[in-house]
Amino acid sequence: ALDAGDVPKLRALALHNGTIYRWNRLCYGIGGGRPHLRVECRYVPSGPTTLDEMANMAFWTGLMAGMEDGHRRLWEKMPFRQVKANFFRAALSGLETKLNWFGEVYDTRELLERVLLPIAERGLRKSGVDRSDIRHYLGVVRQRLSSHNGAQWTTHAVRVLKEGRQKDIALRRATALMHRNAAGGLPVGEWEPASREQLTGDELALEKVYQIMTTDLLTVRPDDLVDLARRVMAWREVHHVPVEDERGQLVGLVTERDLREAGLAEGDDGDRTVRDVMRTELVTADPNEAVADVVKVMKERGFGCMPVVYQGTLVGLLSRTDLQRLGV
Repeated sequence: ALDAGDVPKLRALALHNGTIYRWNRLCYGIGGGRPHLRVECRYVPSGPTTLDEMANMAFWTGLMAGMEDGHRRLWEKMPFRQVKANFFRAALSGLETKLNWFGEVYDTRELLERVLLPIAERGLRKSGVDRSDIRHYLGVVRQRLSSHNGAQWTTHAVRVLKEGRQKDIALRRATALMHRNAAGGLPVGEWEPASREQLTGDELALEKVYQIMTTDLLTVRPDDLVDLARRVMAWREVHHVPVEDERGQLVGLVTERDLREAGLAEGDDGDRTVRDVMRTELVTADPNEAVADVVKVMKERGFGCMPVVYQGTLVGLLSRTDLQRLGV
């Protein structure tokens, strides 16, 4: 590629990078036709606002610049099992956990306040960052210690905004509140905890297909074995699985009824593929279609589910079970 004057893609290097799990990972990439090297910071959360992301970046940069020699080559100073235990506790409990820091056990908030934030402040000063900017951005991080961070706000939002067992509804509502709060300019540490009272009429309504459809889908390909489709249905405790081609276009649907009508009992699938049994003449719904209209079609046709398609791409599924859970 270089001899021809082109930019090398270095696919082998990119594949190798995908197997390295260092927290600060050097990566080669191409953006807009221009090659670049970047350092990927893999442990600082993104969002939910631009200000929060800038504060996270300042905190991380300050930590990297402010680390003293005694903090370097940590793998020689802390047993791996101790680091692993810290990781799992933090993943499970976030700010509510306790962490082992060089033999001392800290509440996470205390560790941030007494140890990590001072290191970050020292590093930013050493790097020549204006003191007012340091106070501003590290203040955003410090604010979360007395209120909540993005993970805590989001977890609480999903729990209180659920409608029955429909997680998708809660996620859409939480996203709507998140977007509105982010547009207000305040960092997440200053947001009010989510509540149903904060939702508008449109956000509470369940009148359109996109508001109640399931979006967490597992699909199969036409050339997959029937046994895979059967197992996907068993894993997800559903009676149907959509079939997509390599471009993500919906090309069929396999249901338990299809398997029965094909005379395929469990264990008798052999080498039969999904293409052999899938139905290809499909009735689909649009995300913006009225739920009442779709329910009418499903009842008239005796459908147990209806794929939801937007511009030829499968975006969700509306099932009889989803409707029953909502009392529709």
